Amino acid sequence: MSRLNLPTDHQRKGERGSVVIMTALSMLLLILMVGLCIDISRIYTVRAELQNAADAAAVAAAKELDGSVIGIQQAVARANDVANTYGFGKGSVTISQITFAVNLYPDADYVDAATADDNPTNIRFVKVLTGSASTDMLFASRALGPTWTENRQAVAGKSAITPSTLCDFFPRHGGWQDA
Repeated sequence: MSRLNLPTDHQRKGERGSVVIMTALSMLLLILMVGLCIDISRIYTVRAELQNAADAAAVAAAKELDGSVIGIQQAVARANDVANTYGFGKGSVTISQITFAVNLYPDADYVDAATADDNPTNIRFVKVLTGSASTDMLFASRALGPTWTENRQAVAGKSAITPSTLCDFFPRHGGWQDA
């Protein structure tokens, strides 16, 4: 009797149990991928919360800029107040640095509040940098390390262009002017 004529069960006797092993390995891989997804989603959540805090603080600080020393001081106070009082999911977000600039360029010279107090007239932009926030890794500590630490920044400011200089459709001096 040749080997081709053996019953099918007898031919597959050496393959029994391989499906169980492949399923167990696939489940382990699936659990590891889900754990990595959970850790990465936690990182993105903290990143979004820090960015929201930085954006809110920068906009609040920019609203206070009025070309005076008091405006600079109020901008610093308002940025810290906004970041610490509005309930961001990470708890209290700290502001590590608040700097000011005259122009909004990538290479603009940002100065601290004390330097901005010396010449507050042309200060129109504020950059806010949040303090570092750490996220503990639950599943991906071997790949990403035991913690993931980052901070965020935002820039806001006042435009030099007023609506009345764009076109003549906007009211001037509290009322419409006749042509």
